[in-house]
Amino acid sequence: MAKGETVFKIAQQYHVDAAQIYAINPNAKDGIKFEEILLVPSVADKNENLATNTSNISEPAPKQHLVMAKETLYGIAKQYGVKVADLYNLNPLLKKKGLRVGSSITVAVQETNDKPVTSIQKEIPNKEIPNIQEKKDNDKRVDLHTTENVLKEVLAKETLYGIAKEYGVSVSDIQKANPILEIQALRIGQKIVIPTLKKEVEKNVNEVKNEVSPIVESEQKPSLDTEIEVNHEVLAKETKYGIAKEYGITVKELENQNPKIANRLLIGEKLTIRTQKSNVKTPKKFDFTEEGVNKKESEYVVKPLYNADFVDQLVATASENIGVRYRTGGTTKDGFDCSGLMCTTFGAFDIQLPRTSFEQSQYGVKVNNDEAQKGDLIFFKTNGRSQINHVGMVVEVGDGDIKFIHASVGGGVIISSIKEKYYSKRVTQINRVL
Repeated sequence: MAKGETVFKIAQQYHVDAAQIYAINPNAKDGIKFEEILLVPSVADKNENLATNTSNISEPAPKQHLVMAKETLYGIAKQYGVKVADLYNLNPLLKKKGLRVGSSITVAVQETNDKPVTSIQKEIPNKEIPNIQEKKDNDKRVDLHTTENVLKEVLAKETLYGIAKEYGVSVSDIQKANPILEIQALRIGQKIVIPTLKKEVEKNVNEVKNEVSPIVESEQKPSLDTEIEVNHEVLAKETKYGIAKEYGITVKELENQNPKIANRLLIGEKLTIRTQKSNVKTPKKFDFTEEGVNKKESEYVVKPLYNADFVDQLVATASENIGVRYRTGGTTKDGFDCSGLMCTTFGAFDIQLPRTSFEQSQYGVKVNNDEAQKGDLIFFKTNGRSQINHVGMVVEVGDGDIKFIHASVGGGVIISSIKEKYYSKRVTQINRVL
């Protein structure tokens, strides 16, 4: 090997794939040295493999990516549609040195010679394909004409999730309209573009409805949805998020109406809730007679305390910060501490947690380790302290193990397991806050 050569340069020189060189030289994944001897597959083997390949998809083409500030391996993998494990395989030194700003890493990008053929196109004659494509183009043109952009200035305490909900769009729609939000957090005073439905289109739709069914429209009477006041007694294992969702309000609105629960929700506490009449549903009545008590538990329908899709979004939001460094008092991608990561993650969904890990341990309801679920907070006492001083969020439960995401002093934002010796001895409690 000559000085300065890499596996990918050698692969290009001999017209073979880097993966083939790694396959017959496993130690090369840990780096190659000057004057080291590598085995290289012959071009004949490469041609034989190409002859047997009948698809239009070529081998992944290596591409060099320049690492920018605040970028993570997870974000780069998502950008190129590859896996984090693929990046580690193509860049063996990442495991030792980590991702560094200004460095160049290799990414295998899948390239195709032709446009992908859909399953519909494979099943129908070629002469029908242009008609289908024309219909798709027409649909796209309609979509472009039915949306317009609204410029919004970000206010204090606003989140992407809250803004998307306000305008009736998805968070991904806002991020596509504002690419800077994929690498930078939302800032107060920042002006962002919101893609919304044109008022003219809505007006035309309403006019068509009036012309088609004027009689039906005239028979409809507007419903008066008045605001009412409801008294609610806090039951065991209830949370502020669950109560707010039940009455169709936000956690912040619930806390504003009942300031006494801002820091802690107590069982038996009586709350006064103001909401719209349509949000209040008749509560399920249970039969506590001898006959009713003897009913099997399966005969009762119990409403879950949280939505699984929501918890998955919560975990995904936290995971986007994997690789961000640890920073005392940090609550942004410039750096997080353990409780700061939890505050930022839950705050993205308008759920306000106390600022410190000890205060967060007083929030929600304690559950046993064997009852842990995704989205629960898990607390630790580290460094021999008698008080809780570290927190993470459960992301996976199974086979007697609990995996959690947290901001550690040594590794930044990572996912760990309570089976690890350090954490198994220091885990203290698990709280359900959803």
